[in-house]
Amino acid sequence: FRMFVFGQQKTESAAGYAEATFDVTDRLTFIAGLRYTWEEKTYNASRFLVNRPAEPVYNPINSKSWTSTTPRASIKYDVNDNLDVYFTYSEAFKSGGFNPSTVLPDVVNPEEISSYEVGAKSTFSRGALNASAFYYDYSNLQVATIVAAVSATRNAAEAEMYGIDLDGNFEKIGRAS
Repeated sequence: FRMFVFGQQKTESAAGYAEATFDVTDRLTFIAGLRYTWEEKTYNASRFLVNRPAEPVYNPINSKSWTSTTPRASIKYDVNDNLDVYFTYSEAFKSGGFNPSTVLPDVVNPEEISSYEVGAKSTFSRGALNASAFYYDYSNLQVATIVAAVSATRNAAEAEMYGIDLDGNFEKIGRAS
């Protein structure tokens, strides 16, 4: 049999964030932040089965809410007027939800991440050069999958990502006319 799903998912969200900067010395700075997030998702759907009586099958309205408090801390040192080095630790949260396209509207758990980054930012007379290395540690990573020929979001147990990021800009050096 085939099924058509007509659904609606509504999200309500509220968040607050505070951050403070402390100059430990003229060259050493500490930054600390905290974010509180509340989200509620409500899901309602009707399902129609093909080759069955045209009477829709209604799902009860499902509702679920999540809260998260996530920190951020960074320490920055000004090596000189043209070079800063830093380390940042932060956590983040992505709320869960429902899979409206599956036969039963299963719940997807929130995704969480812990992030570590170390880097340097430099400027010079004709441009800038920045470099950083990062490591991300995910739990309940939300991934798109195919379930019974239908796209659905599922939670992976955990995942890690790491890498290096380099960027810069340079002013063209040319002959004076």
